[in-house]
Amino acid sequence: MGQTAMPYGLYVRKAAGARRNTAGCTHYPVPANVTGAMYYGAPVAFAATGGVAPIAATPSSAAPVCGVVQGAQWTSVIKPEWFPSLPGGTYAAGGRNIWVMVNDDPNLVMMIQASATLDLTAVGKVAGMVAASINTGNNNTGRANGALDAASVAATGDKAFRIVGILDPGAPFPDVLVQWNVNVHQLQSLNGDVPLIAPDAVDPEEQNRLYAEFVRDRINEIREEQGLPPVEEAKRPGETDRAFKERRDRERKEEEERLKRQKAKRPNETDAQHKERLKGYEERENQREERRADRRGDRREDRQEERTARREDRPAVTPVSSTDKGRDK
Repeated sequence: MGQTAMPYGLYVRKAAGARRNTAGCTHYPVPANVTGAMYYGAPVAFAATGGVAPIAATPSSAAPVCGVVQGAQWTSVIKPEWFPSLPGGTYAAGGRNIWVMVNDDPNLVMMIQASATLDLTAVGKVAGMVAASINTGNNNTGRANGALDAASVAATGDKAFRIVGILDPGAPFPDVLVQWNVNVHQLQSLNGDVPLIAPDAVDPEEQNRLYAEFVRDRINEIREEQGLPPVEEAKRPGETDRAFKERRDRERKEEEERLKRQKAKRPNETDAQHKERLKGYEERENQREERRADRRGDRREDRQEERTARREDRPAVTPVSSTDKGRDK
């Protein structure tokens, strides 16, 4: 233990002192304009638009937090989802009613791996988080990669943690027990005006487009179950073949132009944010294609079952021998 650098974020150990440890969490909504991932064991903060959002800097009194992520839930296009973490771009991928479970007790005792060796002289001192580990994690396990910055350990200072114990002192990368430092937790701040994270402004056109796509997909799912073509490929009442072809060509061109505008880099958007948004588009399209393939496969299986059932229900035909034919005469 502590021999290999394998940071895992903040692991909630217990309540401070002799208080009853319930490990209870508070469900906080995630605003639609929050696009970043929230990993299990990562600190989050209240968002200016309501709910919570990933932190933007290592925790301090100037960048306080409201707790540690313990899970997430949302409604995808087809079913409810529960995960240890919230993947980035969930809203862009069609997710709605997004919530994260946050252990927001300001007096928690948490465990975090240090970035370098520490001994017992560090107990009682303050320390920060490794800046490069903020908002990073393992996309396969959903675990955060946050680590305690061993180089930041000091007797005083505006740091994220107060060190209360070291489980394996002297190890190359020891596990450290910490609590939130004074004035770092937003529910225990000494200031009335708590700094909040302000995500990017909501794009109404983008939200309307996502909702329209969601409704259209649901309608097309029902039409496919009924053996009907998708809405965009169906002729309107009284529409000629020529008018239908012209309308479809026009709609395809408009769709291509709209997607080109949507995927273009926006003003004040960083390269990382632009890449994350494009990833959301790709994930949503892949999910849609998977649903189409599943429905096509289900229909093929249903037709095969119907044919098999008809064959089984068909009465058996007994061959008539030549003797029977003569007897009938």
